[in-house]
Parts: sequence; C-alpha cells; structure tokens
Amino acid sequence: MMQPYNSGGTSCIAEFQNCTVEKINVNGHYAGGFYGGKWFSGNNTYVPYQITLDKCQMVGDTSTNNTIKGNSVRDANGYAGGFLGCGNVYTNGSPNITIKDCKVQNYTITSTAYTDGKKGYVGGFIGYTGSSVESSSITCYIHDSSVEDCTIGASGNYAGGAIGQVYRRSPNSTNKILGYNIKLDDVTLGGANNGAWIGHLGETKANITTSIQFTGLGIYGKNYARNIGNWSDADNRTNTKASFVFADYEGTCENMTSSSAGYSTFNASLETNVEMPKYPYVNVNPQSALGPDEVISGDGAVLYGSVVTGFTGTGKNTMAARIHSEIGNSGATKQYYNTYVDTPITGANTIDYYMNRSITDEGNRISTFATERGMSAGDLAAAGFENFAVLVIATAAETETTNLINRYIQLVTNTTNDYAAGSEDGYFNVDIQTCEYDNGSFSIDTDATAHGLTNNNKKFQLNNDHADSLSGTFTLLDIQFMDPMKPIVKNNAGEITDTGKIAYHLYVPVYTVREMAVNFYASAKTGAYSVAYPGTNQYQSLIDECVTEQANTPDIHRKRKHADTLDTWVTQYIRYEYRDLDINALLNSGNVKWNYNKTIDFETMTNGNDKKRLPDGTFMVLVDPNGDSDRVYYTTADPTNLTHYTIPDSNDGTKNCWRVPLTAFKAEDYDGNDANNVPFSVPTLNDVIASKIEPKNASGAGWYRKLSPTAQQLESGNFEYDVYTIENGVKQYYEFTEAKNGAYNLSVSGSVYEDYYISVKVPHNTVVTATDVYFYQIKLQSERLQISDISGSNTSPKAAGITQQNEFQILIADLFDQSGTMVVKPDVQQITTTNHKINAKVSTVVTPKNSTAIYYLNGDEFFHSFYITLIRTSSNGIESDIKALSTSDITATYKINNGTASECSNIDLNLEANYINVHTTSAEESSNLIAYLRTTGSFTISADIEMDFDPDELQDEFPKRTTGEEYGVNVRAASNIAYESNALVNASMTYSYPIDGHNYYIETVKRATLTYGPKTDEIDTIYDEIGYNSKNQTTLGVNGLSANEASRTDMPVNTEAFYNVQSITDSDMAVAKVLKLTLKLEKKTDSSGSPVSNVDYVPITSIQNYINGSFTFRSKDAEAIALATGSTITVYLDVSECEHTGKIFDIDILFNAKSGGSFIEYANYKVDLKAELYRTAIVEGGVITGVDNESVITSSPAENYLIYTNAKICPEFIQIQQEEAEP
Repeated sequence: MMQPYNSGGTSCIAEFQNCTVEKINVNGHYAGGFYGGKWFSGNNTYVPYQITLDKCQMVGDTSTNNTIKGNSVRDANGYAGGFLGCGNVYTNGSPNITIKDCKVQNYTITSTAYTDGKKGYVGGFIGYTGSSVESSSITCYIHDSSVEDCTIGASGNYAGGAIGQVYRRSPNSTNKILGYNIKLDDVTLGGANNGAWIGHLGETKANITTSIQFTGLGIYGKNYARNIGNWSDADNRTNTKASFVFADYEGTCENMTSSSAGYSTFNASLETNVEMPKYPYVNVNPQSALGPDEVISGDGAVLYGSVVTGFTGTGKNTMAARIHSEIGNSGATKQYYNTYVDTPITGANTIDYYMNRSITDEGNRISTFATERGMSAGDLAAAGFENFAVLVIATAAETETTNLINRYIQLVTNTTNDYAAGSEDGYFNVDIQTCEYDNGSFSIDTDATAHGLTNNNKKFQLNNDHADSLSGTFTLLDIQFMDPMKPIVKNNAGEITDTGKIAYHLYVPVYTVREMAVNFYASAKTGAYSVAYPGTNQYQSLIDECVTEQANTPDIHRKRKHADTLDTWVTQYIRYEYRDLDINALLNSGNVKWNYNKTIDFETMTNGNDKKRLPDGTFMVLVDPNGDSDRVYYTTADPTNLTHYTIPDSNDGTKNCWRVPLTAFKAEDYDGNDANNVPFSVPTLNDVIASKIEPKNASGAGWYRKLSPTAQQLESGNFEYDVYTIENGVKQYYEFTEAKNGAYNLSVSGSVYEDYYISVKVPHNTVVTATDVYFYQIKLQSERLQISDISGSNTSPKAAGITQQNEFQILIADLFDQSGTMVVKPDVQQITTTNHKINAKVSTVVTPKNSTAIYYLNGDEFFHSFYITLIRTSSNGIESDIKALSTSDITATYKINNGTASECSNIDLNLEANYINVHTTSAEESSNLIAYLRTTGSFTISADIEMDFDPDELQDEFPKRTTGEEYGVNVRAASNIAYESNALVNASMTYSYPIDGHNYYIETVKRATLTYGPKTDEIDTIYDEIGYNSKNQTTLGVNGLSANEASRTDMPVNTEAFYNVQSITDSDMAVAKVLKLTLKLEKKTDSSGSPVSNVDYVPITSIQNYINGSFTFRSKDAEAIALATGSTITVYLDVSECEHTGKIFDIDILFNAKSGGSFIEYANYKVDLKAELYRTAIVEGGVITGVDNESVITSSPAENYLIYTNAKICPEFIQIQQEEAEP
C-alpha cells in the first residue's frame, strides 16, 4: 500500500527498508520485484511521487535464475525491472526514485518484444522511468548497489544493466539519472539493443536535456558495446550530458569483505566524502599500501601486478597499460571500454608511446615511482610501501602535458572529459597536493604552498621550481568525482557556496622532474696557472666578475674579448654553474655518482681568407680542479684528437672550427708512450660538491646514515657508499636510506661550480707566421646536456638545459711591435736619508704588426701599463722583492702622444711578487688607442714614475756596499699591453727595456737583517727527478706530481737563512749566548670580492696539516729538531756552535711539505722566519729550552720570509713544447 504524499492527496510515496525478496517469479505488463508500476492516467490518481529502496535485495535461485517478465496485457510494450517495472512518477522530485545499498541477484529479466517498434524495456534495477506531468522531470538516484549473476533482456528488448528506458516527458524536461558505486557482475544483456547502464534514451545527442551522471562504476564478467544502448558509438563518446566514470578495472572489489573493507584517506575525510567504504566497494578499489596505515586507490595509481603483453617501457606493468591492451579486442571481457578515444597526445604519439618509453628517454612518460627513484624491491620493503604508477612530467610543454594527463585519466575512467578545464556543473573537481614520505609512510604535505604541477588557464603545467625530483615527493592529482546529488555549487561570481560530497577519488600520482638548469660562463687570461685551491686561483675573481656583470647588466657585458700574442699560454676558464635546488634534489635521492661529459666549441670568428681554426699542433692543457685537487691532461689540436666541423660564413663559404670534447685530453701525454695515456674522465658531481656539502642532524628522519669504514676497507677499493663529504679536510662517507630513517640530511647552500682551465699555446714557427690570425669564441656544443652524455652511475638519468650566459672571444696573433727608452735618476747611487727617491722616465712607441688582427680589435678597449721591478744584488745573492715602499710612496704621470700629462691613479704594488704596475690609460682613452693605430699607424705613451723610499727602512731595501763591490738595487721596466686592465700584470704583449746601469746602495746599516730563501743541492735529483732532468726546476716549488707514488706523501723543502748582525757591536756579540728562531706558516687566499691581485696570506693554526714530521734547524754544529704542530715553531741554538763568520749566521732549515695524491690544498705558502739574539739562556738537562726575554740584544731582531708553491706540474712537457715551438 502506498502512502499519500500529502494528507488527502492522490500522489503517493513508497519506502522499502531492509527488505529481501527471494526466489519468486514475476509476470506482468509492469513487472518489478518490489513494485510493478502505475501508468499516467488523466487524473494522475495515485501515481507515485517518490519511491525509496534502502538495503533491499531481490535474490533468485543460484542454480536456476528466477524470472521477472514484462508482458503485453496493456499494450505491446512490456516493462520489467529487478526492483521497479515502471518507475513512472508524478512530477519533479529530488530525488523521485532512490535505490541505495541494494542488490539484484540471480534473475532473468525480460519482456515481450513485437516487430512494430514496440521492443519492451528491461533493466537490472528499473525497467522504465519517467514523469507524468507535462514538462516535469524525474530524478533517479542509485548508489552503493549492484546487479549480479543476471540475464537482462531478450531478442528485440531494449536492455540496460541499470535502467531499461529513460523517458523525457517534454523538450523542457530535465531528467537526472544519477548514481555512484554501482557494480554489474556477470550480467548478460540479451539482444543487440542493449547498453551497459541504459537500454534506451528517448532523446538524441543533438537535443538531449537529460543529465546522466554515474561515477565509480564496475562491470565484470561480461562485455557490452556501449553505455546507452540506442545511441551510436560516436554519440556515446562525444555527448556532454551523459558521463559514466569507471573504476576498479580488474575487479579487486570482489575480494573485499565488510570485515576487510577500507579506503584511502589521502586528501579525504568523512566530512568531504560520502559514506565509505560500502558494498560493492567499486569506488575504493584497487588499493596499494603507502605505509602501515595508509593506502592509495584507483586504477590511476595501482599497478597491474605483472608485465602487460606488448609493453616494454617504464609503464609496462601499470593498470593503464592493462586497460589499453584490451581496447578494440572484440569479444574481450573488458570491451565495455568503448567511450575512451585514443587520440594522439603530441604528433602521432598516442598514450601507449608514453608507456613504452625508457628511463633514459627525455620528456614525459608513464612509469612507476620505484623506477623513477631508482628503488629496488629491497628498497621498497625497507621503506614500507608498495610501488605505484606515476605520470612522469619532465617537460615545460603544457599542451603535451595537458593532453597526456587528460588522456591518462580518460583511459582509466572510460571517459572523454577535459579534466584540465574542469566541470561547469560541479560533478568533478581536480585537486593538486604534494605527498611526502615521513616516518615510514606517505602523507599529504599540509605545509606545501606550491606543488610540482599547476592547473592554470585550463592547462596542466610542470612547476619547475617545485618539482618532485627536488625533494623525493610526488604530486597527487586527486580527481574528485562528486556525488551527483551533491555536486559542487558556485554562485555567479564563481565562488564555491557548497563543496558537495565526494563519491570517488581517482588518485593519479604524478612525478614531476625538474630539468637541471645549468649556466655556462667563459673567460680567459694570459698565462697558465694550474693551482686551483682557494688563494691561488688566478681566474676566480675574473669569472666571478663575469657572473656578476652578466647578472646585473646582461646586455652590456654579455660579450667579452681577450687578445694575446703567439707563443704565449692563454688559459680559458670554463664554468658550469648548478643551482643548489638541483644539487639538493640529487642529494635527496642519493644520486650524485655521475656527471655529464662536457664538450665545448672553439668557433671561428674570422672572415674571408682569415677563417682559420687554431692550427694543428696547438698545445692544449686541461686542468680539472674539481674535488679540491688538480688533475692535468694534455692534447694537441689536430683531427686525431679533436673534432673538426664547419659553419657558414657571410660570403656563403665555410669556416673551419674545432669541437673540443674534454675526453680528448689525456694524462701524462708528454711521455710519448700512448700505452700510458689515461683519458680525462669527468668528475662525479659528488667530487664537485664534496667540500660544499653540509651534514645536518635529522634526528633519525634523515636521508643518510654515516659510515665508519676501516683503513683496510678504503684501501681495498670495494667499500660501498653513496655520498662522501670533505669535512675539515677529512673525507666522511654516508649511505642513503630509502626509508628516510638516517641521522643526517645532506645539502649545499648557494650555487655549485664545476670549473675547468684549458690552456692553449699557438707556436710561432714556420707554419704559423706573423701574418696569421686566430679569432674564435668559446661556445657550447649544444644547449642540452643529453642523457647520452652521462658518465657514471645515475639511477634516474635526465637531460639538462644549459644556457650560455656570456660570449667570450679569443684573438691570438702577432699583434704589436714596441720600441722605447728608459732613463733612471738620480745618478748618485748611494741612498741616504736625504737621497731616497728614484725616478724612472719611460716611453714606448706602439705600432701594429698584423693589420688584419688590428681590424678585429677595432672599437674595443685597449689597456697599457709600465711594469717596474727592483732587483737587489748583495752578498746573499740576487733577491726579487720590494721592502721599503707602499702605494702612497709611488707617484706617476703619463702622456699619450704629445698630450697633457695626467696623473696615474691606478698603481698596483705587490711586494712579494716584486712589481709596481703603473696603469697609464683611462677607460675612455683606452678605446682610442686602436683608432690611433688605424689612423696614424702608431701611438706613444710616456710616463714619469717616482719612488720615495722610507728613510727608516732603507737597509731592508738596499744592500750595504763597500769599495769595489757592485751590490745594489737595479730598476728594470717593461711596457705591457693587454685587452683587459686586470690582465696587464701577466701580459704577453710586452716590451722589456734594456738594463739600466744604476745600482742603488747604502754604506751603513743600523740593525740586523735576515735573508731567507731556497737552497739548491742534490736533494732535487732524488726527489724531483722530473724537474731536475727537464731543467725546469724551481727551488721554490714542491711538485706534487713527483710525489704521486703510493709510498710518498710529502716532498722535501730545503731552505737557507743568512742572519747578518754586522750592525751589532763586538761587545754585544761577545755576550750573545742564544740564537732564537721562530717560524710560522701562512697560506695564500683570495680576498673575497677583491681583484685577483689582492690576496692575503692567512696564518695556519695547525701546521701538521701541511707539513709532515719535523722541522730541522742547523748551523754548523748547532742543531734543533721541532715537531711540526700548532701555529708556531720555536727553537734555540747555541751561538757558540753556530756558523757566524763575519757576523753572518748561515742557517739551514729543512722540512717536508705534504703533497702527492692524498693532498688537496695545492697553493702558495709563506714561511715567516724571525731571528733574535739573547744574552741569557734557560737550560734544562743540558739543553737550551728558552731564554730570558729581558736579555734580548737591542737591534738583533730581524724577520724575512720565503714563498713556496705546492703544485702539480709537468715541466718536461713544457720543455718539449718549447723545443717544438722553436722555428
């Protein structure tokens, strides 16, 4: 009995709750298991307004289905449904018919069919549904229900798995057929006029007003041609009013029971979801564990479980591959996938192309999280989660990315919606979140304000600076299919006024990959300096200047040029800059044992007959300073070593160029034995960043575990680690933990630089003449570092974009001739407190030697300086340093041609390097010098330079001379030309003036003096055989290459000091008992942000890190040995046992500088020595252990220093090159 909708009314309602009907057969014109139906009559008497079935079941016999059959009693068109035969309602309702938590099982549901167009309408839940009142509409709402083990329809029937027919009362009617979490399981639809969900829709695609929104649907065991039976395949695919969103392709919901049922809480809650999980569990399956208490669900995330036949790429075991493999297989059990359209994503590439891509292929693909992170099965087990599918987005091409994401979602849901554009009706929403791994599980990062993917302007796009590859996260696309009865509601302003309820979360994990953005810089400098440790890097400030200028004024400073002459070393500085963002992403995946091989081009810039590449035989040296140690490699420019290529010139000809792969360089190439040549191999990124990595305590939630290898493990070469760092000069080793349960995180701060020096020397010989011009620019071979360029072990290889930030041009030719004069005054050579100024008047005439080269310099700046040195000759030999001048003691003026004299405002004074570099031209004037050469054929620069020596320090600068001796200080000068002002000191375009005859001296000294320098003896024949044999020894050098033996860790440094105390009276000398010697060590370090020439020597507090063993001090019979430790070495010698003939002490000092393969701090070192005489000794056990500080002899303290270079050089190679260069 139906109840009236309103008291006394004739429209009724019916509610069925917790009802089960078993094993009955029904036969009638309107045949339904619970309600047959009532057709519209003129007075609408007792036409139902609302029907609700809640937790109801219609269950037939499992061995032989029971039947529900519609007949022709009323007319030829019968109606039959599992619950309702004719679901005809009175008028609009919300909803009119509700079926929830219901099941129809083991029934055959059919109707009589006639040949006059009356087919009969049958459905699993409802045979027919429509409304009675003109222009009214029906809302039918089905959820959490199923039809199982049924046959629906006979020949000629319109049969639907859910509803047989949906009838529209009039064109103004807006029916709504809504539902979610519905399963058809082993349901056979009879006849050809069937649809998986609706057998017949009384509207065409063109005039449809009915909205059909079903989500979270599953069909198992049988196949169906289409969703709406009477519509064509094309209309089923392209309509916008009917949407059937499928889920759980493989039917894992059938294995879920009420006791095992669960659902993913990713981005979900009871407040935002419909009630779940509920039978038949289609909308919460399939599932994969992402931690002990978390799962991710849906065909967009869960893997198929095995490799899908026909697929070989990274997506070969995804559910998407499984679904795609069965599209178009006629008769297959999953043929219901008829709505999805496999249109190309980019070019001709359809979605299967992205499933078949390799980990080494650039760009987007379909893959798995473990594949992209380089995780093994063991890694997954340790981390505590199951592998899952990911869409890899690794390109900024938003159209391709949008198409791929859309097509992927369409494939796993059997839909055609544009998910980037969204739903105007609020039936689905696309939410983007970031998922992070922490404490054994993945979860939403609620603090993330930006994600690896964006959805703006109806496009999905990679968000490069927040890519997942930076942090080991993944981006979660949560396609939230709403309960169609409770969609998202927006007002006219587009603001959400009702968030609705979510019926099905389709989770699509996306792994966004940031393409490493690498910057490339180049610069050049005269000379060949291969020592790279901070403090001796001759290019650091120059390249830093390039970087700064490019950042601040890119248009002005993008192009630079360096000019040099033949037979001169020119070093090109190459820098690759990586952002800390990218390096830290690699560290967060334990993936730094690799790098890209590097290739640069020397692209010819000359035109016409001058379009020459560097000539064959050009000497080339590569220095790799990365990892805080130098590695040196050699090659020559010829087709057997380098790659030749051509580019077009302005006259339709071609220019010959060199392509320089760094792998063309080989170690120890100078020995002529090819068997020993070891090619350059690119250092790993770990090598590049080791000293910059900062370990930070992560309290057990870090990516790294620190290791403590034994010496034997390290020596074996089999010790396994993922990252090493250099902390306080010591290597530390770390193991990456996929479970993120280590004690440390590792990171770098600021940009990371991978630097190389390439020194070239074009020989001036019979092949290369004074008329030749070599003009080229340093360029990148490509704007991409390809996966094919990768060297080493990379678990997730990716290409990188590289941008050339500046253009650096090199001009090498025999450029200029110079001639000039120098006059030094005063003629009185004895320096006194009243005669302590020396004046040098110098001039140079510059003329072009190569007019073609001058053409390429036209319009460019051009710089000049006069370079002054002071050579001191005394009883101690020849010394080259400046002691009694400061910059304020030097004044100079200059003139160009016969112009007005101007003050020289830029004067470089370097005391230890012994030079005064007087810049003569301003920036404005320098640009005119080339014009002079082109218009007048020459220019003249002259300068008047005066040096005013401190009267109190004269004896430090000038030697004492007696009658007949030639001791004195000689002033020498050169005229230098360079293309950059900061290159003038080391300019190759130089003219040295004839030696002047003045040698300035003093006749008396007021206090003791100390001379400290190297001592040359047979020691070098033993320990520096390379240098000794090549005749390129330096008594101030430590050649680390000679110490590259397994048994050697240091090189001897033999030095000698002369302590002159002739100024001390005989009476004081008679009571002098102790010679106290104090020694300190300093290391040369560039001043931050300063020009290259501005350096500091920084005191070393732990001498033992740089010196092995002990210092030995010896003077005749006196000897003291002091352990190399701490910051200061102090010893005491018995004056009576020392050699001090003529009041000059001769002291030998020997120590062992650390060097060789295990040493990394190659640099210039300053050894400070102080000598003092004391009257009173402190003696313990017969040994002098100290002095009475009050007993120092006045005027005895004296100080001096020497500089030694600890480097790795191959002088023999240099000698061979010099010999080959001789014409």
